[in-house]
Amino acid sequence: MCYRLITLLLLCVLVFAGCRSEDPAPEPSPAALARSVQAEEDSALYLGLIRRLDFLLEGEDWQSPEEIDKVYLTQWYLRRWILTQGGGGEFLVPPLLSANEDGLFFPEGELEAAVEEAFGLSSEWLREDNLTYRPEETGYRTAGAAGDLRRYEIDLLTAQEEDGVLTLTFTLESDAGLPRQTKELTVLTDGDAPRYQSLVTLP
Repeated sequence: MCYRLITLLLLCVLVFAGCRSEDPAPEPSPAALARSVQAEEDSALYLGLIRRLDFLLEGEDWQSPEEIDKVYLTQWYLRRWILTQGGGGEFLVPPLLSANEDGLFFPEGELEAAVEEAFGLSSEWLREDNLTYRPEETGYRTAGAAGDLRRYEIDLLTAQEEDGVLTLTFTLESDAGLPRQTKELTVLTDGDAPRYQSLVTLP
């Protein structure tokens, strides 16, 4: 009888133990939540910096902004202007159209300010031997159409900032059939605004 009673008690303990609900997972601390939110914000900022380069992402590598083709910089500005139309973007300027020439005309002050802010290139450098610069009009005329506004699939791999230099590595693939590539972008962050420093393709 005693043996049966002990067995019954053990069975009851096992049943109640199985029915007991598991302890809820502990909620993340405010500090952990803050770190998570900051990480998401940083990731969005980094991807924005990468996407802002637009078609320059799939062009030739450059170790400094001076290696970028000046005509490409004019086209870069045109495409940035198109992408920000209607959105109150920082590059929103009314272009002046001409009936007897292809492309769009942008006043030199507007385009040069954008290029200097993004790449740290002076107006004197940008104007010299630039096929899109029109000194008689004090502005730049783009080389025809802006081209297809491609969509890029970008996956951020790493982000490291040290001594005012942000280094981003990412994979890049476009809807135009560009083979998937791994790139490294460096951006100077010790000024009033981020400035692109180099873009290279990694093995």
